[in-house]
Amino acid sequence: MSLLFDDRAQEAIVHEAALQAVMQKKEEQPDRVYGLRKTKRLARLLCWTEDKRLEAGGKMIGESVQSTPFRPDGEPIVFPFLALEAKSEKGRDAFSDIEAQTAFTIRSLLTLQENLRRAAGEDSEWESGPLVWFLANKGEQWRVAAAYIDYKSGIRNHVSATV
Repeated sequence: MSLLFDDRAQEAIVHEAALQAVMQKKEEQPDRVYGLRKTKRLARLLCWTEDKRLEAGGKMIGESVQSTPFRPDGEPIVFPFLALEAKSEKGRDAFSDIEAQTAFTIRSLLTLQENLRRAAGEDSEWESGPLVWFLANKGEQWRVAAAYIDYKSGIRNHVSATV
């Protein structure tokens, strides 16, 4: 058992209000999501590090940045980075259906990480940017994909690449 990572299974993702408005389903419950366990050290870092964004008004990152996509009750996992979705081999779902089902979840996880990156400011040593891994399984077949945010001409694009 890892003291650094934790997971949630079949738990509803709470999306930002603008995204909720365009979603067809009310809730998404990915099979499993992995992220960081909220350790004492991580909690201290979030509470003692100032958010560098102008709109934060001098608040600490823990006060101004949402860190979990789940409802606040229970022990949270923070800044998730891996989503898993599995389907029966006999089911009709194709891998493209599985990817579409999890797209909003992946977007929400990327947004959490992007907000943290922006809050850390230019002093951050974070060079790569947000990254979310996605594992899709149908029977014995597995697909691995990575999703990230790419800015082209100032426009934010969410990109997914199957590995």
